[in-house]
Formats: sequence, C-alpha cells, structure tokens
Amino acid sequence: GAPLPKEGDARNACRAALELIERASRIRVGGKQLEIGVGVHTGPAVVGALGSKQRMDYTAIGATVNLSARLCGIARENEVLVTSDTLMRAGPGVITEAGEAVILKGLDAPSVPYTLKTVSQPLQLNQISRGTGPLSTQPGVPGPFSKPRSK
Repeated sequence: GAPLPKEGDARNACRAALELIERASRIRVGGKQLEIGVGVHTGPAVVGALGSKQRMDYTAIGATVNLSARLCGIARENEVLVTSDTLMRAGPGVITEAGEAVILKGLDAPSVPYTLKTVSQPLQLNQISRGTGPLSTQPGVPGPFSKPRSK
C-alpha cells in the first residue's frame, strides 16, 4: 500500500507473506533450512525515506508496523500470523486458524493472532452454474448442488 493505499493491499500482503515463507524454506544456512516467522497487520503507517544525509532508508513506522513486528516476534518457524483487521480487508478465500488471545508489548488489549494457511480465489456462484469451479463435477455425475432425480 505504499506510497498510496490500493484495493487488495491486505490480500496482496497475505500472499506475499506466504511466498516469503515458501522462498525462505529453499534457503540453506550452514546446511540448515532458513526458518522465519512473519507478522502482518493492516492500517496506517508513515512510509518514506527517513534518516540523515549519511544514512537514508526507505522505511515504515507507526503503530501498524509495531503490531506487525510483535506478531513476527511470536510467530513460530514458517508461520504467518495476521490480525483480524487484515482478515477483514483481505476478503473471502483467506483461510486461517485462530490462535489464543495474547497480550503484546505496547498494547493494552489482548489480540487474537490468526495463523494464515492459504489465500485462494473465492468461489463465484456463476462458476457453479457453468461447472467451472472447484465444486463442479464430471458430466453426468451429480454434484453438491444438483437437484435430486424425481421418481
């Protein structure tokens, strides 16, 4: 979403986090697989080139970034944790598993982290009627939305 927010940013962040985990799993360090945890939270942040003439970095700062970092800190190896804000903005087809509520440093209220499993294309009703979606069946084989045959 930087420098300007766009529709689909939360969904893209979820996809990018899963890809980051997948790519990291292919890296070996000292003969061992690189294992990382990722945290994703969606919200406003200050983004841009920050620093001095001697050292300038493109970075993001703010409460949104801090919450993402806290999630990253509690994520297990090869796990992506997301917040409910991210889930709400990511839309349908984002498959997660809710964790236990935790109190994260710097936050007063408990937060429920969700383990991100996959981001799939949501099923469209017109896919079912055309027989092109994941619930479609072979011709002549009744599917889950077929009308029962009358006797």
